[in-house]
Amino acid sequence: MTDQTLSDIKVLDLSWYIAGPFCTKLLADFGADIIKVERPLTGDPTRSTEPFLNDDPDPEKSLLFSNLNLNKRSITLDLKSASGQETVKELVREADILVESFSPGVLKRQGLDYEVLKTINPNLIMTSLSNFGQTGPYRDFKASELVLSGLGADMYSCGLPGRYPLKLGGNCLQYLVGHMAAVATIAAYWFRLNTGLGQYLDLSMQQVLAADTNHKMTNLVSFAYSGMALTTMALGRIDPRSFATAIHPTGVYPCLDGYVRAYSGLTHWERFLELFPQFEGFNYPEDVLDVENNKPEVDVVWYEWCAERTRQEIMETCQSVKYWVTAINTPRDFISDPQMKARGFWVEVDHPVTGKQIYPGDPLHAESSPWRVRRPAPLLGQHTQEILDHLAKNAHQATTIPEKSNQSNIESSDQPMMPLQGLRVVDMGVIWAGPSTAWLFGALGAEVIHVDNPHHEPDYSRGFLMWTPESQLNRPDSGMYYPEGNPGARPWNRQAFYNRALWNRLSCCIDIDKPEGKEVFKRLIKTSDIFVENNGATVMENLGLGHEVLRSVNPRLICINMPAWGRSGPYKNYVGIGAMHQAISGEEWIRGYDDDDHPFHNTFRYPMDSASPPMAVFGAIMALVQRLKTGKGQWIDFAQMQAMAHHFAEIYLDAAWNGKDQKTLGNRHPTAVQGCYPCRGPEPTEETALNGGERWINITITNNEEWEGLCRVMGNPAWTKDPKFSNQESRRKHHDEIDENIESFTRKRDNFELFYVLQEHGVPAGPVEDYRDSHMDPQLNARNFFRTITGADIGTYRYAAFPFNFPKSPLKVTHPPCMLGEDNDYVYRKVIGLTDNEIADLEGKKVIGDLQYDWAGPMPDYFAKKIAAS
Repeated sequence: MTDQTLSDIKVLDLSWYIAGPFCTKLLADFGADIIKVERPLTGDPTRSTEPFLNDDPDPEKSLLFSNLNLNKRSITLDLKSASGQETVKELVREADILVESFSPGVLKRQGLDYEVLKTINPNLIMTSLSNFGQTGPYRDFKASELVLSGLGADMYSCGLPGRYPLKLGGNCLQYLVGHMAAVATIAAYWFRLNTGLGQYLDLSMQQVLAADTNHKMTNLVSFAYSGMALTTMALGRIDPRSFATAIHPTGVYPCLDGYVRAYSGLTHWERFLELFPQFEGFNYPEDVLDVENNKPEVDVVWYEWCAERTRQEIMETCQSVKYWVTAINTPRDFISDPQMKARGFWVEVDHPVTGKQIYPGDPLHAESSPWRVRRPAPLLGQHTQEILDHLAKNAHQATTIPEKSNQSNIESSDQPMMPLQGLRVVDMGVIWAGPSTAWLFGALGAEVIHVDNPHHEPDYSRGFLMWTPESQLNRPDSGMYYPEGNPGARPWNRQAFYNRALWNRLSCCIDIDKPEGKEVFKRLIKTSDIFVENNGATVMENLGLGHEVLRSVNPRLICINMPAWGRSGPYKNYVGIGAMHQAISGEEWIRGYDDDDHPFHNTFRYPMDSASPPMAVFGAIMALVQRLKTGKGQWIDFAQMQAMAHHFAEIYLDAAWNGKDQKTLGNRHPTAVQGCYPCRGPEPTEETALNGGERWINITITNNEEWEGLCRVMGNPAWTKDPKFSNQESRRKHHDEIDENIESFTRKRDNFELFYVLQEHGVPAGPVEDYRDSHMDPQLNARNFFRTITGADIGTYRYAAFPFNFPKSPLKVTHPPCMLGEDNDYVYRKVIGLTDNEIADLEGKKVIGDLQYDWAGPMPDYFAKKIAAS
């Protein structure tokens, strides 16, 4: 069996629970040798975290631990003892990477901080994950996933008017942080391969979540532009059935054997007519936008049609005409789903205690960088003696890593390199995941060239519709995406929805539908390192620009095709946004209010679009490492859904191992007492859900000490002394009563004031920040999270910026959000090498140059009047 791409890398894993272990799992699954350091007797806390095989709380039967620690070796060490600390230092001598997730300051007190360890191994890359980072006013605050959902992620995008905001289901936010930590770590490793420099990476979970494309980053930019963020069907805490913008179906609908999810906009009307030609009499677009008068007629037909068919039949019929409808499955359904079986995603692993069970498999399908299971999760301390014997045998052998000759020059340079500087990426990303992937490459320093083709309708990289329909122009949210609420004469350059990911990218126009455009595109590919796109599975092949063609032009190219379901299997041509695909995966069954009917109607949070960019970038950097060994690029057939499935792994293992379909817990937790509670401020209504102004606080209680801290803050009221609240298990049984009492207390307090008081008493708590709160957040600002960017067609605004910091290769803004064709001249002449005559000829044929959205037509009079009035 051949070595894997990362088999030369040695990693010391001092992390625990989810984020850190998932970071090291990604490295392990592609070949890295991971030594996991665990506490004696108890080990990693996930060993005692449910779910368990057959509900048996054996430390070797935790589904969470079993999945997160595949391909790792376990050693038990007491890091508070001198001998344990000395063993860690000996392990550091041989390590390339160390990952840890202790609270800030813990390792320093044990003499194991980076300043000490780098004297032992100057080339060490050390990644520290913590709730708020190693610096800033919140660094020592306590948190939970729920607390971080409010302080970092976008809770206001999930829920219903009049009710509390919701976190996402499961533990997916912690997986996302681990995913981004893996990207930062492998980027630092790539930087070291090129410079000889190790470095320390300080990752804040709050910062990573605030930079999430789903949807926090978009809403932060939107708020900066217009002061609005929630006022849209696509991003608000609303029920899509009551906020439709067109008459065809959007939302959740019952059918013969369950439910289906539909999503539609004006651009999907023609596809809907292929299924229901009886509505051809409606005038387009006027009648299609007349929701009040015409939607009831369509709804009657649609509901009756669905009631007579199974969810699989409805999905297959709608997808046959590219209409966005999918089945809503449970996790157990997803385990047996034909697409995942066709892709060989689920793999069987034999463990000495749990036996043969299935696990999530290859998230990437990289042809020359295989994913592989080499060993099951370790028993506690299973490899302790083996590792100690190895250290004793090599005690007197110095381990050195050769340094690049230019190391001192790089360290002293006034303009240090960014991690991916010197690499060129060509992207054709659309909607969410593709543009976010391209942005992440750019944020890490690569030169990213976005190929615009304005002749293509619709342009999912700059706008679904160029001109807002007149019937929607006067809605309060119609200008939310635009600076000062004004779309301007070139709205495609001004949309926050796209501009959040267009900075640090360049734009050139090439009409690749034309033969000459294809040849120009190939010349661009010939000069590039990476190509990435997330269009439909057959789009590039239909253009004659599939991966085989592109790699024949440039054999060193790393080509990433990342449609939702990959390039094979029965669903490969299925279309839709993240919500549609997540419905098939069963993700919706673990999200929503715990007392609500299933499935939940508001699904405008897309974990698939969060998981995919870091997975794609991780895969690309790994492929670069492989290219150093072979001189060859490779094709990555990346199915976004396979990355997302890893973020809900224990949910699927519970379905497969125990036959259970987990139901949503809302904001609750399997072992903690926690919730989202209203504070002093306006009562939640549909208006506040759209316009903001609500005040909420998240509180988590995991032990007696935190409970006592909460009781002290509340003034130790009589109800807290009832014996039924004396321990965590009993408190969990009386969660509803506790919630009622906590709510009666929090309603009288300001959420930020109460946040600080609770933290002073050792209670994990935090406000649910709206977008103004986040812009003013002292922790994010202390860590320089926001960056001011000026764009010629936009103005000067603050943008949510980098999810992590690289001290020796600092990240910086190199380009404002790229305007359509802004970098044509540079790309045509300097990158592709077109001559003046070639440029003149191709511009004359409208293959390149200042191409326009000819399909959109001239600016309508009503739109021009709106701009003038603004």
